[in-house]
Amino acid sequence: MTPAARRGRRRHLVCHATLDAAAAAPTLLRPLPDRVPRRFFLICLTLAATLVAQDAQAPLPATALLGRLKANDLTLAEAGPLAESLPFRPTTVRLQAADALRAQYLARAERFTKAVDTTQKSMAKALAAPKDKNGQASDGRVAELRAASLAITRRDDLSKGMIHDEIDPLVAELRGLLLPDLEQVLARAPAVADAVQALRASHQELQPWFDLYCASIADFDLNADAQRHLKKKPPPAAPMTGARLEASLGDWLFQSLPLAARDQHVLADNEAQRSSTDAEDFAGTYELNRRRYLLGLPLLRIDAKLGAAARDHSDDMQRLGFFSHTSPVAGKRTPGDRAARFGTSGGAENIAAGHDSGASAIDGWWYSPGHHKNLLGNHGRTGLGHSGNLWTQMFGG
Repeated sequence: MTPAARRGRRRHLVCHATLDAAAAAPTLLRPLPDRVPRRFFLICLTLAATLVAQDAQAPLPATALLGRLKANDLTLAEAGPLAESLPFRPTTVRLQAADALRAQYLARAERFTKAVDTTQKSMAKALAAPKDKNGQASDGRVAELRAASLAITRRDDLSKGMIHDEIDPLVAELRGLLLPDLEQVLARAPAVADAVQALRASHQELQPWFDLYCASIADFDLNADAQRHLKKKPPPAAPMTGARLEASLGDWLFQSLPLAARDQHVLADNEAQRSSTDAEDFAGTYELNRRRYLLGLPLLRIDAKLGAAARDHSDDMQRLGFFSHTSPVAGKRTPGDRAARFGTSGGAENIAAGHDSGASAIDGWWYSPGHHKNLLGNHGRTGLGHSGNLWTQMFGG
């Protein structure tokens, strides 16, 4: 090989080795070609290190980091990378950063709460509009359907077939007359559609911000100072799931109907207990109240004590392996005993097995004549409680 050719080959190897080293950083020690002198290899390392240094970004000072995490215009795209550096920061900085992320989540949760209020008000306004001529004319039909359905319910020879073949068609017609579908309301009421769209968009922000906050305190259980701090500023409640939001839209639509004053108060009282009631137990009671509304019956107030007694009976059936209204546990033999044990009163009781949701349990009882009569009985209070797929529902005056 001529001297010129050897020099060209060296230049090619230098460039090739430099690019390889930069691409492989920080693992720079790749196999060295046999003919590359040591000084060329050192040049490659120097050039590669320079490229890596140019790409690396120095971490933000603590003051700047906290300032951005507290900023009103902070976006999730910016907050994520900032939060990734927190495990390498001092505990004092991490605590302040966690507080900042907590505040960012709570600010968005507050906006979501306001969006809920706007949605509920828009629904109430849309459903409180004066009835058209068809709506007014249907009042008489509603009364006829309700009377016919309840007459069948009260028959001594009520059967599952009668419920399915005679009552269900009447209730289906009542549902069409009295319970508007959400999509129908969105189509005919632009204000409601806009409010629901804004609500859903607001909700989509919540979980990522909550997750970011949770990640910032992930290992705080190992730090005594952090634990003391979290007692003063505990983690906020997690946002509702998307499925729960969609179910709540149906609940709010129901609450927005022009109900009797007593029923409005009952629903308001029940809503106040939503957060302290098991979601499926709450949903089951809501489904029952929708059916009672269709038939013109008073809505049932959730009695937390009856709910506790019902859940306790379901727990006992699950734990002891029995399925009966008569309990083998001392002091809990009858529904009345169980209600009294929890500081309230109760009489009628439904039990069921094999259902995976509160609404499913209600539907199962609907087609069982004795349970069906209990669902539509002259009660004022109810408590629903489950353990696994075992369900108990208690009723009080």
